Amino acid sequence: MIKFEQHSRKSSLIVFFLLGLLTVFLASGLPKLETRNNYESDLPDSDDVIKQNRRVEDVFGKKDELIIVVCAENILQPSTLQKIVTITEEVKNIPGVEPHDIMSLSEIDHIDFHDGILKVGPLMRQVPANENEIADLRREIDDDSLIFGRIISHDYTRTIIMAHLGEGYNQHEVDAEAKRIQAQYNGPEKIYVLGEPIIGEEVDRAIEGDIKKLFPVAFALLLVLFLLFFRSFTGVILPAGVIVLSVIWTMGLAGHIGYPLTVVSSTIPVLLVAVASSYGIHVVHSYHYFLHRESSIDNALSLAVKSIRKPVIITGITSAIGSATLFAFRVTSIREFGLLSAAGFIFAMVLALTLVPAVFNVRGRKNAPRHKSDIKHPSLFDTFLDWLKYIPLRKRNTVFLICTLLIVASAIGSLRLRVGMDPVDYFPEDFPFSKNVADFDAHFGGARKMYIMVEGLSETVKNPNILNKILAFQKEAEKNPIVGSSFSFADVIRRTNLVLHDKDRQYDRIPETESEVAQAALVYSSVSDPEKYESIVSHDFYKTKITLDVRTSDVEAHSKLYQHLKTTLEQIFGSGEEVRFAFGGMIMVWIAQIRYIVVGKMINIIMSLFFLWIVATIVFRTWKLGLFAIFPVSLAILINFGIMGFSGIRLNMGTAIITAMGAGIGVDFAVHYLVRLKDNLVTGISFQKAVNTTVDSSGKAIIVDMTSNLIGFAVFMLSPFTPVFQFGWLICLTMIASAFGALLLIPASMSFLYGATTDEKTQ
Repeated sequence: MIKFEQHSRKSSLIVFFLLGLLTVFLASGLPKLETRNNYESDLPDSDDVIKQNRRVEDVFGKKDELIIVVCAENILQPSTLQKIVTITEEVKNIPGVEPHDIMSLSEIDHIDFHDGILKVGPLMRQVPANENEIADLRREIDDDSLIFGRIISHDYTRTIIMAHLGEGYNQHEVDAEAKRIQAQYNGPEKIYVLGEPIIGEEVDRAIEGDIKKLFPVAFALLLVLFLLFFRSFTGVILPAGVIVLSVIWTMGLAGHIGYPLTVVSSTIPVLLVAVASSYGIHVVHSYHYFLHRESSIDNALSLAVKSIRKPVIITGITSAIGSATLFAFRVTSIREFGLLSAAGFIFAMVLALTLVPAVFNVRGRKNAPRHKSDIKHPSLFDTFLDWLKYIPLRKRNTVFLICTLLIVASAIGSLRLRVGMDPVDYFPEDFPFSKNVADFDAHFGGARKMYIMVEGLSETVKNPNILNKILAFQKEAEKNPIVGSSFSFADVIRRTNLVLHDKDRQYDRIPETESEVAQAALVYSSVSDPEKYESIVSHDFYKTKITLDVRTSDVEAHSKLYQHLKTTLEQIFGSGEEVRFAFGGMIMVWIAQIRYIVVGKMINIIMSLFFLWIVATIVFRTWKLGLFAIFPVSLAILINFGIMGFSGIRLNMGTAIITAMGAGIGVDFAVHYLVRLKDNLVTGISFQKAVNTTVDSSGKAIIVDMTSNLIGFAVFMLSPFTPVFQFGWLICLTMIASAFGALLLIPASMSFLYGATTDEKTQ
């Protein structure tokens, strides 16, 4: 490898020029950054669940929903009903809304007999003008199972206006128009909005808000730390420059290669604040250290870069490797995060070893700053460092006992670890959007949908036997406490059959013959929009769709429901010679994510620790020291899983990346400690003296490095995103466990290898 420290000193202006060109090029990718919250695209096309979902979409289309909920003490008041009519008409004009496919009290299809005449058309042709007309409307709603509990709540305090959106709609535009309608008509009724474009926009806004809020806070706190630690202008500006440029380079790269901002990748700027600062701290500290001891600035800079280059490169590589192992996941967002964060760590390493020496070279010649002493620490800090010198050997058994207890407790907690999260859970329970979803779940069937496509193989779904089995399946499905309601073509046929027989309750069933089913279907189709009709049954009547409304965000409960429904279908329909099934909806996408996150996490842990052990073994030229290097991070990972299990924090896309990040970054502490300890042992001094010298030098840097990481990562806890908040404090815990594992567990373990005697322990 070339002697970079000499090249940098002689060619500082060239370094500035090249870094400037690279910055301009990568920064040009920033305007190309977009946000993405399409969770289906996160999963591989070959997945069986995704294939099923697309089979359903190919037949019945993929139509996102916009839902406007109107809340009042009594919905059936003329003023409220008039507002519902007005809002419905406004919704029709929102770009992307399919005006023929809207359900509300003024639009939903209604079939009824009145004075011996079959009447078809909208439920509410005009707003009731008096109490008698309101009473008539209520009777019709009470009597119509397709409306009561679906469009209006059972207690008549909520009603919905639901519009389906065509493909390619503008999410931002739909959200803005829905919020405008909400603001315009809010009061005295309460109005709120839900649906895919609303939650998508909420997530996008939270992502943008995180970047705008968290990065400046983390950056400002790190500047304060730099000022306290270095007490010089360059000691503040240079690590800050490494942070800013590494963020620009990384996010610009994301824009150039087409990687969007997601809930996961939005954390990268703040992540780089914590990690990039470490590289800058080590290089600046090394320069200050040698500047005090060398008479020549050239010698000081040369020795500084030469001494710090190897550990910075090693830690940069190990951090990048930790992130790169996220490719073990078959979830696109996590893979993209792994690549971008790995690139960011490499960028930060390169900037720390090029920009910082180049600036010191130019600034040093002009001002020749000198430091009379190395970094000063308060006496309390010195006492703490003395404790770190002697505890690992004097209290070795205590150290191992505590580690053993932590391992046992963490293993027990890990067995309780749960997985999964849907976008609703991204926000805290007191967040307005979360409250709206909870309100909807309480008054309607549920805000989440699961679809089951029933496909006739030898008979059409007009076969009464098939329709009766569909109703039997719905009845069993609704017994599950998380299923609020269901709807299918069978419900439509049963309701139509009842109306055609003047609401004689003995006809509240599926007709006995296929011709009677066809007649009922014809009556209903005559009043329903063709596209709306074909959203529940195909034009050839060989496929129909059952919709289940689900009330919970618990993906484990979704998975159990899915398995239960498959078993129920087999029990009701038999061997599958008559029909076949396919499941669809976003719930199925979330279920599929569970498998990829769990399997990917297991592979990720193995890959992270294996590759870190390989790198450490190569660096230290012995597999034993390689194992010592991964001891602390292995313990930190297990503690993390244990705490997640006991506290109920789920393994999801946000928390899944902690292992890779924690291992890649946390191993830095062990590398710095072992490099210095090994160098000290080579001189022939006793093991205790080697530990003392190591703590005096690297121990200080490890504590400051850990502190800078804690400051950077703790800022994540300011995020409104639940997984980002959880990531923040869990990664902080990993940093603490890794740092003190390096300072306590490594010397305690190595004392056996180097045969530390009882006398030596008490030196």
